[in-house]
Parts: sequence; structure tokens; C-alpha cells
Amino acid sequence: MPALRCPKCKEVYLDGPALVRFELEVAWELARLGTRSGEAVRFMRKAIGLTARALAALLGVAPETVSRWETGQRTVDTPTFAVLGRLVGDKIVGSRETTDLLEAQLAPSKEKHVRLVLKPA
Repeated sequence: MPALRCPKCKEVYLDGPALVRFELEVAWELARLGTRSGEAVRFMRKAIGLTARALAALLGVAPETVSRWETGQRTVDTPTFAVLGRLVGDKIVGSRETTDLLEAQLAPSKEKHVRLVLKPA
């Protein structure tokens, strides 16, 4: 990881964007391995830049539920953990696809019918 060392005090300074990318890659690996500990959930949430309240709103759960996951009082269920993993993956590639899908599910739909027009191939 790119870093700079102060020649006088020998303090090491990490490159900001490289550190953000590193944290996202660690979060992705936690998701890929299915590491559903409270610490992993908190790390993943922070890596994608969401507050606990924002993640709760996105997932349609109470903020207290996210707190219980992160403190280890409750284990996050497999489907929700998979969605959290997709949020991490989207952040890595610069996509909002999963976020947009979740937000669409939470927003009340004004349309009662969907019209599909199929065109011949």
C-alpha cells in the first residue's frame, strides 16, 4: 500500500484513497468468506460509508437491529448479510445498483400496472 515516511520522526502516512480501497477489499473478503461476526458487519458498514441508521433504513430494519448485529447480540441472517456484501461489491466498482433496488423496494409505488412492450429480435 502506498505510504510516506517522515524523514525526521519516521511517522508513516498512508495514501488516503489507497486506504479506502484496502478497507473495501477487506470488507469484500469478509463478505466472500461469510464472516458474519458483529465486528465484520460493523467494518463492512463503515467501509461502504453508511451510518448504522442509514444501513437500517436501506435494509428496512430498526436501527436497534443493526446495533444488535454489530455488538454480537444477534447474528445477521444470511440473505441480509449477502445484501450487505453486494453493497460492498457495488462500492468497489462504483455502482449503486443494489442501493437503487433496495430504495425502490422501500418507496411506495405510484404505478399500479406495468406495461411491457416486447420488440421482435
